[in-house]
Amino acid sequence: GGGVRWGTYLALLLWNTSGYDSVGALASEVENPGRDYPRAMVGSIVLISLVYLLPVSVGVSLDAAANLPTWTDGTLARVASDYVGEWLPQWGSLRGG
Repeated sequence: GGGVRWGTYLALLLWNTSGYDSVGALASEVENPGRDYPRAMVGSIVLISLVYLLPVSVGVSLDAAANLPTWTDGTLARVASDYVGEWLPQWGSLRGG
């Protein structure tokens, strides 16, 4: 169906955030972990969110508003190919995205 695949969504969400629990093991290597860890976590969350949201936002803004309800797997690659060129979705596939 066209609904949200919650199992896939949750598995990817867990995989994408699996490294955050590892930072505690390095706390003794940081001079001021009480100050540095929160800064690093907030900074990384902001940067990672931008890396995910920026391409999708650009793709949604370029695609016709009428097409938005029909977005599915591969739509962002189609939009990238239409507006930028065939090299961009191919590069995205090669880098694993």
